[in-house]
Amino acid sequence: MRINFLKSKSGWAVVGFAALLAVQACRSTAAKPDPAAVSDKGYAIKTLSSRLSPITVELLEANLHRDLEFMPDTRALYYRVRHGGHPVLHWSRLGIKTDAFDFSENLKIRRVTSQEMTQEYRLLHGKQATIRNQAERFRLEIQNTAGQSAAIEFVLQADAVAFRYVLPKSATVTGMVTVDKEFTAFRLPPESTGFLQQYQQASKVSPAYEYYFEKVRAGTSDSGKASIRRMWQPLVGFTGLVIFGSDGWALPALFRTPQDKYALITETANDENYAAVHLSPQPDYNNYSVEWPAQGEGNGIEAVNPTGSLPFTTPYRVIICCDLAKITQSTVVTDLAPAPDKRFAQAAAWVKPGKATWDWLSYVKTGDEERQQQYIDAAHNFGWQYTLIDANWNQWNNGNPEPVIRRLVRYAVERNVGLWLWYNSGGPNNRVTEEPRDRMHERPVRRAEFEKLRQWGIRGVKIDFWQSDKQAAMRQYIETLEDAADFQLMVNFHGSTIPRGWQRRFPNLMTQEAVKGAEWYQFPVFPGPSAQDNVYYAYTRNAIGPMDYTPLVFEQAYRQQKITYAHSLALSVIFESGVQHFADNADDVTRGYRKLMGMYPFAGSFLRNVPVAWDATLHLDGSPETHIVLARQSHGTWYVAGISASTQPIHVQLPFTFGIYGNYRAELIQEGESGDELSQKETELHTGGSQLIDVVMPARGGFVLKLTPLPKQ
Repeated sequence: MRINFLKSKSGWAVVGFAALLAVQACRSTAAKPDPAAVSDKGYAIKTLSSRLSPITVELLEANLHRDLEFMPDTRALYYRVRHGGHPVLHWSRLGIKTDAFDFSENLKIRRVTSQEMTQEYRLLHGKQATIRNQAERFRLEIQNTAGQSAAIEFVLQADAVAFRYVLPKSATVTGMVTVDKEFTAFRLPPESTGFLQQYQQASKVSPAYEYYFEKVRAGTSDSGKASIRRMWQPLVGFTGLVIFGSDGWALPALFRTPQDKYALITETANDENYAAVHLSPQPDYNNYSVEWPAQGEGNGIEAVNPTGSLPFTTPYRVIICCDLAKITQSTVVTDLAPAPDKRFAQAAAWVKPGKATWDWLSYVKTGDEERQQQYIDAAHNFGWQYTLIDANWNQWNNGNPEPVIRRLVRYAVERNVGLWLWYNSGGPNNRVTEEPRDRMHERPVRRAEFEKLRQWGIRGVKIDFWQSDKQAAMRQYIETLEDAADFQLMVNFHGSTIPRGWQRRFPNLMTQEAVKGAEWYQFPVFPGPSAQDNVYYAYTRNAIGPMDYTPLVFEQAYRQQKITYAHSLALSVIFESGVQHFADNADDVTRGYRKLMGMYPFAGSFLRNVPVAWDATLHLDGSPETHIVLARQSHGTWYVAGISASTQPIHVQLPFTFGIYGNYRAELIQEGESGDELSQKETELHTGGSQLIDVVMPARGGFVLKLTPLPKQ
């Protein structure tokens, strides 16, 4: 650990870094480099560094207005992040203001303490099963001009830096405290590139993180596109199918600096005491500040500003960096989350990752009892673990669905298949009419419903249409997970917020949507995900936690976006979700899975055996603009998968240097003679020699390579 202190009354000898001014597009304001010297003669700077991390954080007490005119004309607290001597973030503001304390300006760092930490924990599902993490926590004791104290905690580890605000208990403050504003910002160097998703404007079915990511110049405003969308919103918002309008940029946000340093910005360890945040819509000078949810979210009810009793801590603001391998492999989102609740002492007995059939996407409605039996049969035949029964099942049998559900549960249990049921999260928080609704919003009602489901033998619930990142929604999420655990129910949050570390605290949280996924292939006016979207998702949304994309929609993806069948198959490995809802048709031999597996039995065998929970994940190759190749391991078997966004062939040649050695049976599945065909090759190989992974991915193509250890001779 090292903490450097440097004070000056006459100047500053810290060497800055050179950067070019960038002319920003879309009504943005040109970014500026940090000054080589601070004009404020009374500045103070501190450096946080750790032997456990290549990342350093510098902290500055100064008035930067003369040097950077867009900064406030007052003394404030700033931080910046560097990696290997290169800038990741320029001077960015810190601070928080409540109705009882003002820690936004004229702050002094009174003391800095640090402590190294080592933790080991297991996840029942995710990109890595056993995690050993080392980090160093720095606690900055700060004081305002009123003599009031608070703290900012920074954490440095090998792949990330994170920080949060800690507001202590006060003898002079009683009752609830409301946070007026958080001043946290992230200022990117000039000429940085962003891979960003617009944060959806509040509507009947949003925000739900269901816009596509796009490549933009850092500092680009979203207001141009948003204004066009807002012209249409009144005409289409009532349908619930078309979403227009944006209120900023969403998390996670991926950036690349001119020095090819990547940074993925997100948050974690959110709890019921705070709202979730997103990034400002007009990040002038590359300065992205955090923003509260809009008042219209959650049907316009509940407060925007978070309120709680002291003491309380904010969520961590996280910067994962500084290369694509660290970003895709990082577990920092769960590293910083609370340990599992005591309810989960025996969770491994009932939290079971798996694959599911699901009829809604093929028919855009939930089928009757007979069709659910067909989908249960399909799950049994395919070797999958679950079937999801989607919306409006409560209308069966003239509104008395219990006899039907009980029959289906018995039918499924006889075939070693578990059932999940769909619910609407509303309540007054949404206007969506799909049912069952009004059973998840009030806690006593929700607990009675969960008790009934346990009696019926239901294994999990999919809860949809949340439409809010306000504090009230965060509380409902967490209390829902607690209640579901009490009745041994797994949970899928759909139409929801992004993962924020809850999958560690609540292992029964199997997945969250928060993605414009495969269900959008069913709305032809609005095309489903492209090959480029899939690559973006792997580097952004899915890097922070499980993603209910509902993949493997072969024919529609090929017809709409020319995504090859091999690319679609590879999504079963590229995308991680504790429950994978494989969404193609499963009850018709002329299409969907039965047609595919009839033509290519090896594809059925692959999907029978491919895991959804992984022991290890490694990034082997790729970039957000072109392709990604990941290797995932489960119980000694490796699955290497690649997908391409390119319109040109990509030749992948990679050595077996990712931790495997020995004799393996290798099964390679890739395109056939055309993109809507598959081919398979099998061989035996020894990975310790000169063997290479040698695959050519055609335009928008992909591959999967399964490496099964051979018995030792």
